[in-house]
Amino acid sequence: MNKLKMDVHEFSLKQAVEEIISIQIDQANTKQIQIDTSFDDFENELTLVNTDMRRMQQVLLNLLSNAIKFTNRNGRIDISCSNIKNLEGQSTHVEIQVKDDGVGMS
Repeated sequence: MNKLKMDVHEFSLKQAVEEIISIQIDQANTKQIQIDTSFDDFENELTLVNTDMRRMQQVLLNLLSNAIKFTNRNGRIDISCSNIKNLEGQSTHVEIQVKDDGVGMS
């Protein structure tokens, strides 16, 4: 049985997200779709996350690609990254949201 291997290491979340946007920006521009980002605590390039960057970027690429595909011309896509903390103020995980103003699922 094959097991999924993770390549976990530290990297800049902001930089990783911006790389994915750069891959899809031409498709968004063709449809005149605006892509906005919000990085909360990750605005600083030196703020790192610890996970499998390749897999995280693949998920984000799929979400952004679908958002562009189903968003109408002159639409908007928002990508936000939030640092989720516990009651003691310690970071526990990161939440990445991709929101668009497309028709959605029914």
